[in-house]
Amino acid sequence: MSNTSVLLGGLLATMLAGLPAGGADADQSMLPCVQRDLELITLIEENGAAEAVHGPILADAMLAMVDARKSCLEGRVGVSLAQYDRIVLHIMQARIPDRPNAGRAGAGLRSAQN
Repeated sequence: MSNTSVLLGGLLATMLAGLPAGGADADQSMLPCVQRDLELITLIEENGAAEAVHGPILADAMLAMVDARKSCLEGRVGVSLAQYDRIVLHIMQARIPDRPNAGRAGAGLRSAQN
């Protein structure tokens, strides 16, 4: 099982455990957070594999994702999305310039680059 599978399983378990009994409305409100989380995990993995960002920065990004997840679980989706954007911006600014094969921020994460 890859690290991605473990992370995604943990994320989904965390998100589902934190859902209120309200049902569909709670599920829909968290979808932007889940999507952003998955995109950020991919960005972190791609930059790590390409050695385009130093490991400690990527480790800090993973820890910061925990805070973004907590905000989302508390119903503060806008705050959570802003946290994800700050994480992406930090990663993109920390990229080592001579690593052309590194991951790029996807469509959901583009706002963080501007």
